[in-house]
Amino acid sequence: MKKLNARFAVLALVSLVIAVAIAGCGSDDSPNTTTKPAVTDTAGATDSSDSSTPVSTVNTTLDEWSIKSDAPVAKTGSVAFTADNVGKVPHELVVLKTDTPAADLPVKDGEVSEDDSVGEIPDLGPGKSGKDSIDLKAGKYVLVCNLPGHYEQGMYTSLEVK
Repeated sequence: MKKLNARFAVLALVSLVIAVAIAGCGSDDSPNTTTKPAVTDTAGATDSSDSSTPVSTVNTTLDEWSIKSDAPVAKTGSVAFTADNVGKVPHELVVLKTDTPAADLPVKDGEVSEDDSVGEIPDLGPGKSGKDSIDLKAGKYVLVCNLPGHYEQGMYTSLEVK
């Protein structure tokens, strides 16, 4: 009988530890609040800010193989762009004015056409940053890394200018 009680006690203790571990995974010890879910575009860029508020500065992070932007909507006029290459290979940031969805730009020889380019931050080595101010009119834009093959691997995101 003592062996049965000892086994029951061990089983109860293990069950309690598992229950505490599972409960801990879903809690951050903060009060119950509703948070806005992150919005992800086709390139995997995430933005948890209010996507309807146009900004005059667009900060981007370039990595293998994505461009993450802190602002999906910018104001018309001069927009300051920053690009931080946190990847292990060179990247660039090209701003294209186009109504074509970001994922559907035609590719030739591993690159998209830059005929619709309104500006860019040229090649940035790993760990490097760059910035440029570009005058933007209302419309749809796509931000791409246009080094050979990078766009095809997902280095693009959308930007709307209002």
